[in-house]
Amino acid sequence: MAGETRQWNHNIHYHDLVLRSVVPGCRLALDVGCGQGLLAKRLAQHCQEIIAIDMDRDAISAARVGNGPEARIRFVEGDVMIYPFADDSFDLITAVASMHHLPLRPALLRFQKLLRPGGVLAIIGLYRAATLSDYAFAATAFPVSWMFRLLRGHAEVGAPVQNPSEMLRELRSACEILLPGASLRRLVVSVFLDLAQAIRVGRALFCPPARDATLRAHWLILLQQLLVLLHMSGFAKPDGNLSC
Repeated sequence: MAGETRQWNHNIHYHDLVLRSVVPGCRLALDVGCGQGLLAKRLAQHCQEIIAIDMDRDAISAARVGNGPEARIRFVEGDVMIYPFADDSFDLITAVASMHHLPLRPALLRFQKLLRPGGVLAIIGLYRAATLSDYAFAATAFPVSWMFRLLRGHAEVGAPVQNPSEMLRELRSACEILLPGASLRRLVVSVFLDLAQAIRVGRALFCPPARDATLRAHWLILLQQLLVLLHMSGFAKPDGNLSC
């Protein structure tokens, strides 16, 4: 895409996955923890209007560069937990690597209130590794991440970062209680997980939760990701949907 960075980081890697969750006829979307606005600028091609919010002044200033007065995006410096958004405002709420900066359960409840009936919440988040399965999953991600870095170059996030405090089981528990019917799945390129829910509609957007995956399954996922990598490099074409 013209003008779009071809560099890579874990956040950029999942932008396409988030974009596939955009509801048809999306009027207003909220991008939480927008950073320098890369995802918001892509969402603007699919939604009539975007509000992109971040508490970091430097990140918001960088995001506003090149965003003309007639652009579909409004960049807001503020805290999504207290900013005066009206309930039932948004068709789509996205949060890429920003949920661990917020109080988990209050944030999920806040997003649920902000969504219109039939709206979609799409989150790519991090969790704290605590089990052998977590560390095995992370081990499969490491070589894939470095191969992407070598082929694409690494783009700095350009916003404050911090380590997550919640473990995977805590995220699952919060989703089961607060977002029944949500789809939660670990993704291989990093220790990311994604949460998605069509609020008040009940259709899953992504794959079912990964439960008790064995190391053999992790290496199968790694091989699938390597096929995707080769496909992006022009050497091979993967057969079928490898995201599930």
